[in-house]
Amino acid sequence: MPWIIAGVLLFLLLGGGVLAGAFFFLIKPRLDEAAERRTEPVVQPTIEVAPSPSVEQPSPTPEDTFVPPPDTVQFQNSASNLDGKLAEHYFDFSFYYPKSWQRDPNAGVPGARNFVKVERRLSPDSPQEDFAVGWYTSTGTFAGDLSNFPQRVQEVSAALAKAYPEYRKVSEGPTRVNSMDAYEFRWEGLSQGDNGDIKLWGRVVFLPTGKEGDTAGATIVMLSTSLAPELASVEDIGQKGEATVILDSFRFGKK
Repeated sequence: MPWIIAGVLLFLLLGGGVLAGAFFFLIKPRLDEAAERRTEPVVQPTIEVAPSPSVEQPSPTPEDTFVPPPDTVQFQNSASNLDGKLAEHYFDFSFYYPKSWQRDPNAGVPGARNFVKVERRLSPDSPQEDFAVGWYTSTGTFAGDLSNFPQRVQEVSAALAKAYPEYRKVSEGPTRVNSMDAYEFRWEGLSQGDNGDIKLWGRVVFLPTGKEGDTAGATIVMLSTSLAPELASVEDIGQKGEATVILDSFRFGKK
């Protein structure tokens, strides 16, 4: 009987060892392999971030689809009569203006401060709208000029404050002329004359040519008064009135 019991125990021990070995060396690897096949890999979603507008991108040139309305005259800048700073910082540009407007004979000549100035007036002492083009020192691009625009605004704004009573700068920041990037500020004030006080609304735009390396950009000065019936506030400049055709037709380069 003791030998029988010892044989049974030995059989159980050997059988358990065989089963354990079979489990670890044969069955478990197959179970692990099957588990790996059942587990699907986790796919991380791809997030696409749309590129934000950057001032490093050059301003697009406006498409030349402008059709001048009837009774308008084209102005094309010319260097033939210029001297001093205007000759040094000359650039080509053109625009159309209403035939009823007058060109200032003191602009675009030796000693002048502006390339051109056109005016809409009821009389010599009753201005309604003015549009003038000068220059400012530029890098040729909006991105290159951006850091200097606030200083230019401060300088021109200070000069206007000395010239007009109750001067007040209303707004300042980036803008566009057609599809070209620019920087502007708007202001309001009073003009005191024999006929009483006239409300003034002004808009000054610094417009680079969009060509890197150009050393001059356009300073566009727009002025309107309460004598122009279509205009009621500084926000109307370039949106209402007869000067809109000038701004819409402004182009760099030769026509």
